[in-house]
Amino acid sequence: MKRTKARLFSALIAAGALAMALLPTGRLSAQLDDKLPSRAAIPTMIPTLMMPPLPSVAPGYRAPQAQPSAAHIVGVTQQPFVGISLQDAIAMSLLRNPNLAVSASNFRIAHYNIVQTQGAYDVAIHLEPTSSYFVNPPTNFLAAGPGLEGVYTPGPVFTPGPGNIIQHQSGFQYGASGQTENGTAYTAEITQSRTYNNTTFNAFNPQYLAQLNLAVTQPLLKNAGMNSGKRALKLA
Repeated sequence: MKRTKARLFSALIAAGALAMALLPTGRLSAQLDDKLPSRAAIPTMIPTLMMPPLPSVAPGYRAPQAQPSAAHIVGVTQQPFVGISLQDAIAMSLLRNPNLAVSASNFRIAHYNIVQTQGAYDVAIHLEPTSSYFVNPPTNFLAAGPGLEGVYTPGPVFTPGPGNIIQHQSGFQYGASGQTENGTAYTAEITQSRTYNNTTFNAFNPQYLAQLNLAVTQPLLKNAGMNSGKRALKLA
């Protein structure tokens, strides 16, 4: 009898231990916060928007089979119509813009003003011919011509007796001149002349004369670095 009670008590203890082992000791779901419920809720379906059925406005309606109408633009009378790109349309509108045309003209005028101001530093080449013809009465017997009946041009025919003094002088003067931005002015000239005199005691007839002139001028104080021409060029 005692053995039966001991076996029954051991079986009860084993059954209690097995029941305690089967009971859960932690969370039943993967919850990260103790404030949340320990059991996971069953997810529900996402609600969808239910649209009402479309009303039947014109049952059996079909669009008519028609060709597209031609493009009509004000001022365009020729057909077929030729379209242009947006870039071409912008270019055509800019070409007819008066304000843009005035701005372009102002730019050209400013460029011309710069070229005009730079003209002060261009090299100037000049050529100056001269000619003179004098007929003077003789002052004395030695300073006199061959005679009044002499033919003096182009070659004289001498006649006896004193006559008028005829002098014909011709010449050329040519050269170049200019200035630099620092105010230096330079000039180079050549002068050539031919003189014909019909006096009796003139041993050099005709007489030729040539002369070379060179000049360089550099301001030291005023207009040495900044002058009127350079100031006008900077302002242009």
